[in-house]
Amino acid sequence: MVRYPILINTGTLRMPFADSAALIERYDLIFSPALKAAIAASAFAPAGQPPSRSTAVASETAMTLAGGYISAEKDGAVFRITRITLPAAGGASDPAGPAGSLSPLTPGTRATSRRGPERLTVRGRLHMAQAAGTLSAGETRSYLVWGGQGQLLDARVDGVRGREILLRIINTKTESPLDVRAGEGVRRWSGRLPAGADYRIELKRGEPGGAPPSQYVLVVTVK
Repeated sequence: MVRYPILINTGTLRMPFADSAALIERYDLIFSPALKAAIAASAFAPAGQPPSRSTAVASETAMTLAGGYISAEKDGAVFRITRITLPAAGGASDPAGPAGSLSPLTPGTRATSRRGPERLTVRGRLHMAQAAGTLSAGETRSYLVWGGQGQLLDARVDGVRGREILLRIINTKTESPLDVRAGEGVRRWSGRLPAGADYRIELKRGEPGGAPPSQYVLVVTVK
């Protein structure tokens, strides 16, 4: 039902997906409870009744549904989805419509906060957790994830260029980095965990002051 490649608009990032496998990998991030609710509420207006915000609208060549969060275009004899926008923090009932920040939290997904480290809970068949936000020059954002001894931890920063945003991984029991690379800062770290513990993933801007804020998506897998 999707025409590839497709760009998914999170409100802070436009994430490209080349094929269905890539879309399925991020399924829990994209098809949040709010977006599912908007889809379920979407229907064509009965004859003689005015349209509502959830009304699906179609012409001979295009269609919008789920309150405008999903758009489709005619592709031969069928409609195929060409655009998906994640609902803002207000969800499907948000009168602002398809705009704003990342969608409401889904299992294994956490939005960023200005306070202390945010807990990421790894769930689902992909054993994945994700978070998204922005970082200004000199700013640091931290996340906590639990990992068992011998488990494979993979953490990466998507949506950035070069060394724009780097991550460090610290064992909170020892306050020591997992290795030299995890201490210096990298775009991606992968390896087996030496002990069961909470691990703190610190994101920091790798550019000097004066650069504009950078948007990012943190993807963490533990299995």
